[in-house]
Amino acid sequence: MERMKPESEKTDLGVYIDELGRMLADLKSVEVGLSAPQIIPGEAVYRDQRDAFHQITLGAVLAARALSAHDARSLDGFLAMSPTELVGDTAIALHWKDACARCDTIGEALAIFLSKAGPRLEDLGRYAEWRRRYDNYMVRSERFLGALDKDKLEAMAARPASPKQRWLIRYTCECLGLPFPELADRRAAFLWLRTAGANPRYKQVRP
Repeated sequence: MERMKPESEKTDLGVYIDELGRMLADLKSVEVGLSAPQIIPGEAVYRDQRDAFHQITLGAVLAARALSAHDARSLDGFLAMSPTELVGDTAIALHWKDACARCDTIGEALAIFLSKAGPRLEDLGRYAEWRRRYDNYMVRSERFLGALDKDKLEAMAARPASPKQRWLIRYTCECLGLPFPELADRRAAFLWLRTAGANPRYKQVRP
């Protein structure tokens, strides 16, 4: 005779099935969010989570060569230099030649070089990071502007600048020495931030 399962076992199985359904629904919502990144006026998303695999894998290689997260900005600045610029910058070139002369591998030389030339490379890396964000912001905001129809424009014009927009504008003005603008609505604030490049540190001038 077939043994009847206790009612508690049936209940537990039903709970597990319900939990699995909720997990699948959550994963589906995450996939949708990753495949269709959006921005709102005055804000932008710069990191694409789908690139995490490449970031982790490449980071593992660099870490194996004795580089750490503290070297990231200097390395970014070094990679942003042109070959001509590397040769023409006497101080940087001397640091690189000295590091290469002392080491058996390029990896070892790179670790020493980033340490010695750190301040200059960090400035270049900081600009390179901002430049990527600026270019990405301009592309995304151009798409946003292109998607605005008459109704959306009227809705933005009917609302004042958001607290986040006002903070960004105030901070940008403080950093760049600009007068605080008179902005009539949320659309005007968005366009002002876009014209300024959402840029609190640089005036698009490479150090």
